[in-house]
Amino acid sequence: MNSFDQATDYSKKELYTLLRDAELPEYVKTAEVDDYDLLAGLQKEAFADRNRRIYPINEPSRVFVSNAYFMSKKADIEKLYGKNYSSQIENRIKQAAEVFGIAEDLEKYAQRQEKKAAEDYPETYLGEFVVAGGDINLYPVKTAQDLEANTGHFVKNIANYPFDWRAKIAKEIVKAAHRLGTDEVPDLVLKYAGYFYPDFENIETEIWRRSTKLQKEGHVEIYNKLKEDVKNISTVDEVMKLAETLSYVEDMEGLHDNIKVANILGDPVDKLFTKSIEKVAEALNFIEAHGDKYLVEDLQKVSADKYQEAFGFDLDPKDLQKLADVFPTMPRSDIKLFEEIAGVVPVR
Repeated sequence: MNSFDQATDYSKKELYTLLRDAELPEYVKTAEVDDYDLLAGLQKEAFADRNRRIYPINEPSRVFVSNAYFMSKKADIEKLYGKNYSSQIENRIKQAAEVFGIAEDLEKYAQRQEKKAAEDYPETYLGEFVVAGGDINLYPVKTAQDLEANTGHFVKNIANYPFDWRAKIAKEIVKAAHRLGTDEVPDLVLKYAGYFYPDFENIETEIWRRSTKLQKEGHVEIYNKLKEDVKNISTVDEVMKLAETLSYVEDMEGLHDNIKVANILGDPVDKLFTKSIEKVAEALNFIEAHGDKYLVEDLQKVSADKYQEAFGFDLDPKDLQKLADVFPTMPRSDIKLFEEIAGVVPVR
């Protein structure tokens, strides 16, 4: 799940996706967008999910928006916490809607979402391959539901496909998700599709970890040579090629057929590509705090004494690593004081 509800959807990208095609009641259009700090001050009874304090339902606009988020997360909540837990949340949202007299609005939204999900898109395949015996077409997709089901099956059975097939299918899943207007793409798929960056510092350690499960001497020698060659690896393509080699050798060893060992090892791409490219790019330019992004360049122009005045301790803004570690942990009130003192504003 990208975010639980409006409190943790810091960029509001998901909110836009959920509401962009809906016929919104006036009380939703004119309502202010809630932030984390505002909702955190509510009593637990103000939330449909009281344990996690999410899905606020103490105002009509919040009921409507919480219902939209909940509908998009319902299947995931059932998987994580069970149907009874999900039903409790759903019932509280429905009860709140009845109290505020907006049950019909929620029903219209649900009908619109069902219609949108069932739109008749042209059927495409996530995997189309030519082999000696003829053409192979895998995972037909017409709707968002088809994509979700097929993506789940693909992730669960990814080790059964040739390595080059995995990358191709993953890229088609991302394309289909964009076409069907869904952001729910598993990280493993995004990694095979090229949306994650490798952790170069830990490649050798990962090769060693995986080598401990090998039994055949020839395969151990291959892994030893791979560890020695890590210093020569400098590109994403080279790391992906390494992941392919690891997958091939482990398949030859039969490790993927041993469920216990396979679970310990994990997918080589999943273990090597651990940094979201989006996050890496942001880290080079921005530091985020409480949902707001600040240009590193702006933060480093501020003198140390202003950080001392706002935060109450010394912080050298030229030390980028410390700045990135400490700045996001500051209370929102201190961040706002810093903005006022330093004249720095977040990027909108």
